[in-house]
Amino acid sequence: MNRLVAVLSVAVAAAAFAEDLKPGQEAELANFTKEVQTNLDALNEACGTKFTTVQSDFAHYDKTKFTSMHPGQVCQSMLLGVKMVCGTPAYKKAVASKVKGLACLFAGVKVLPPDRENTREKANLSFEKGVFAYRLDTDHAGAAIAAKQVLEAALDK
Repeated sequence: MNRLVAVLSVAVAAAAFAEDLKPGQEAELANFTKEVQTNLDALNEACGTKFTTVQSDFAHYDKTKFTSMHPGQVCQSMLLGVKMVCGTPAYKKAVASKVKGLACLFAGVKVLPPDRENTREKANLSFEKGVFAYRLDTDHAGAAIAAKQVLEAALDK
């Protein structure tokens, strides 16, 4: 089983990973790269960061789980949450110094029933070893707020 974890560079062509991905995964990787670029630029501007990549694992992408939205659109919610954290000067400084990477992943999604506290979204967000990651859930209604809450809590530790 190929365990390639493709690191997506918004500046690098998706073709570099084409031989390791199925055609549908390759096509979605190209969409993902385009969709994430604008939000990554806005996040960098708001946070004073210079992220050029969003890590992902497109070898685990299953298009049957993303029928209404593209993974890039779902990932954008997490990026928006990080950008919102940077709205406060103290958190902006913490993000710039502590967050070393961003990831939107397909493997390891924790499936929980949705609720008013965004438990499902929070369960799929993590901050470990400097990487803020979102395991992409197709129902991301509260992902931006959940990302903001999870990252702020992690930075406050």
